[in-house]
Amino acid sequence: MTWPAAAHAQAPFITDDASVTPRGGWHLEIYEQFAALRPLDLPAVRQHTLVFSAMRGVLPWLELGIDFPLLHIENQGIDNEAGLGDLNFVAKFRLRDADEAGWLPAFYGTVQVEVPTGDAARSLGTGETDVVVNAIAERTLANGVVLRGNLGAVLTGNSLTGVVGLSRNGFIAVASGAVGVRVHPRFLLLAELSYAQARYPDDRDKEFRAQLGGWWRLSDRSQIGVAYQAGWYATPGHQVQVGWSVDY
Repeated sequence: MTWPAAAHAQAPFITDDASVTPRGGWHLEIYEQFAALRPLDLPAVRQHTLVFSAMRGVLPWLELGIDFPLLHIENQGIDNEAGLGDLNFVAKFRLRDADEAGWLPAFYGTVQVEVPTGDAARSLGTGETDVVVNAIAERTLANGVVLRGNLGAVLTGNSLTGVVGLSRNGFIAVASGAVGVRVHPRFLLLAELSYAQARYPDDRDKEFRAQLGGWWRLSDRSQIGVAYQAGWYATPGHQVQVGWSVDY
């Protein structure tokens, strides 16, 4: 995974939204991430990640999903690597909807289990089973501004996808927030901040990301998203992400 509890956050964005796929429906996503890596990631210098996701609404309050990444890692001085990463299984559920007349936000949650299908010897997988939980809050204000907040944790494993993420195994706390403004009937502009902290205080055990982009709705069922992300500490310094989603 590129970020704990991020696999179904309306990629390319990290902060998940308070919604589930309607019962009997499908939600499909494809997104690409181009990351310029840091010196601490050497011999890897760049990573391209292509992720396919499919979610199925099984109950009015529950969706189940799966996603898998295809990775290409560009290395310095050694052969590049390419192949399938680790499969990720996700359950997303509604706890409550927002109060229309009150102030309480909608609350949702996710549980993810990522299994080690990628080749860890080639940095395509972690060799670990990751278990991730995430709490989601969302509120739409009277002027149409959308506020979203996530609070989650990696309980076991780590947050790596390829060489992007935190590599040390163990508990990782994750928090993110996003503000969305509809600047056009078809375009939602999103600004986002996110932070992850593992057990140790050094730069290898924390990530901080700032992202700006948006979703352009092509039709009632399809939309595309584009975002630029700047990162600090263990996060790649620069990432460009493009996503597409469709509902059936």
